[in-house]
Amino acid sequence: MQEPGEFHWLFKRKEEKVLLRLVWFDDNLYDGFPKEAGRILLLTERDLNIIATEFYDALSHLLDTVGLEGYKEHWNLYEFPHRTYKELGERIVALKDSRFLAKEG
Repeated sequence: MQEPGEFHWLFKRKEEKVLLRLVWFDDNLYDGFPKEAGRILLLTERDLNIIATEFYDALSHLLDTVGLEGYKEHWNLYEFPHRTYKELGERIVALKDSRFLAKEG
């Protein structure tokens, strides 16, 4: 069964910034539509650390709210991204530490 459409989150890193596009497709991309065929719903540029922290917080909230079993029920094709979640948290801490040390130095 195919869904009637889909959202795509497209990210492009520009040094310490992230260009974020949220694109809607009336049909799914598996039918061969190029990414340019979608309708842009959101276009913004944000600080890399802010975007990373927001994603980490959203994943944390998802785990707290539905847990691993609930995640598997909702997204039965995908396992929770444990490794990515852990690495993201570690990188956020390292980035905050490096910025703190740079301010003190």
